[in-house]
Amino acid sequence: MLGSSAPPRQRLGSRPRRVHGFTLIELICVIVILGALSATALPKFSDFQRDARLAVVARTSAEITGAARMAYYKCLLIAGCYVAFSGTKFVAPSGVNGATYFGWPTGQTRPNDFQGIKDWVTVSGFTVHEVNTAVAEFRLIGSTTPTACLVRYTETATLGTGPQIVTVTTGC
Repeated sequence: MLGSSAPPRQRLGSRPRRVHGFTLIELICVIVILGALSATALPKFSDFQRDARLAVVARTSAEITGAARMAYYKCLLIAGCYVAFSGTKFVAPSGVNGATYFGWPTGQTRPNDFQGIKDWVTVSGFTVHEVNTAVAEFRLIGSTTPTACLVRYTETATLGTGPQIVTVTTGC
């Protein structure tokens, strides 16, 4: 009959086909593809974190260098400051008395409340360790190995030379 809207007849013994969802093979294929994608993306993500830590250490090294130079130029303007250990008091940006050695900030706090490089620069995310009388280390908090992800400031030992500012990034 033409124009009839009756449903088509089914064959004898067959059931209507039902679609309930994904087959097990389809699900396994999707899981394998997602696993492969995540395996390639995860190392890239961890590299971004290391790159960020390296950038922070490099920026902090530049800030420490700038602060040391600022102290040196300020010292040149003060009479008597350009000696082995300056007894001349001048105020560091942190508001304390700054100590200099041949005009450059010292690595460590000196007697009579003279402060070293840590009071000439303000850095966040670092802990400052005064290793000895001449060396201060700015260690990055949250790095893989804080003792190997740092900026080391070593005060000058002779007249006419500047301090050594070294970055260590093997533990970043």
